[in-house]
Formats: sequence, C-alpha cells, structure tokens
Amino acid sequence: MDPVKHTRFITLLVLFSIFVLGLFTGWTIHSIYEREYAEFSRYQMKQLKPNVLEDRVVHDLTARLKLTPNQIEEIRPVIARGIADMMALRKDSLEKMSEHRSRLTEEIKKHLSPEQQVELEKLRQEKEAELRE
Repeated sequence: MDPVKHTRFITLLVLFSIFVLGLFTGWTIHSIYEREYAEFSRYQMKQLKPNVLEDRVVHDLTARLKLTPNQIEEIRPVIARGIADMMALRKDSLEKMSEHRSRLTEEIKKHLSPEQQVELEKLRQEKEAELRE
C-alpha cells in the first residue's frame, strides 16, 4: 500500500473512532441525565408540597435573577397561585385521561375474545399501577 494512502486511511480511521466514541459518550450522558431528571420531576410533582415547590422556584429565581427582598415578597404570591393552578390542571387532566382510557378500553373490548378481554384488563391494571408510582 502506498504510504500516503496508508497515512490517510489511518487518519480517517482515527477520526471515525473519535466520532463514534463521541456519539457513544453523548448518548450515555444523555441517558443518565434524562433518567435522573425524569425521576426527579416525577418525585417533585407527586411528593413535594406546594409550599416546598414555591420555595424552590423562589430560590432558583432569586439565585438566577438576583431578586431583592421586596421583589421576592411581590413575586411569591404569583408563584404560589401558579403552582396551585398547575397542580389543579394536572389533576383535572389526569382524571380526564383516565376517563378517556376507560372509554377506549370498553370500545376495544367489543372486538376481543373473552380471553383477550381478561388479558386486556390485566394490562390496564398494570398501566394504572405504573401511573400511580
């Protein structure tokens, strides 16, 4: 093999290897971050009380925007109201989604055998348990 072609081949091979390693590293970091963020977000919405969420938002805004004590006092009720509204919307939305899933399940059952209906019911219960977690 010509030494120039060999050098080009080795260079391309090294660059391709770096590219593949970068893809793998980025994918790995993204997967870890997404999993941890998703878990925190679920935990935050289900477990934390509105006043804890309010304190967290105020803290984050104060740190980022360097709010004055007067601004914090003025903004806190707005944040509290916003959190309460979002939690109410979420609850309402979850209830509507549950009703919609029930209607769809009943429609689907009309087209299934008795054995399939039993299996569908098991599947529905599993999914509901996942949503509660």
